[in-house]
Amino acid sequence: MDVLNLFYLIGVYDPTADDSWPWPWHCHYEDGRYLSAKHRVCGKGRAAEFASEDEARAFYFNWTHSLKYKFELIPVRFWTYEPDPPFPPEHPKSILRSIQDNEPYSIDIIRINILIQLLQVCAILISFSQHNLAILQV
Repeated sequence: MDVLNLFYLIGVYDPTADDSWPWPWHCHYEDGRYLSAKHRVCGKGRAAEFASEDEARAFYFNWTHSLKYKFELIPVRFWTYEPDPPFPPEHPKSILRSIQDNEPYSIDIIRINILIQLLQVCAILISFSQHNLAILQV
């Protein structure tokens, strides 16, 4: 099952230079400046990740240069795969899983067989059309 996860990055910028720009400083996330776990300004690859906004804010205000820079919290969302939790026996997913486990052929094998048959039909149609084309040219 896919689960949407969220974490926060702290983007930092110098307000004397970047507040005068007509566009936001973070228009390119890869090129932005972030705060690392060691309280240093770094790129996105070494940026510290935080589970909540409050945790990120507390980390930023513990930084010695927090008065010199401004910050913006950047939420990052991503999908991760987690195994399905155990379902009770009467749940529809449990019923489907028991049906799939007891079937002699997997659905994937049936799909492959159908695909092979379709390819054979296409090959027959192509050879038939080439044969008719050759007759018409004569």
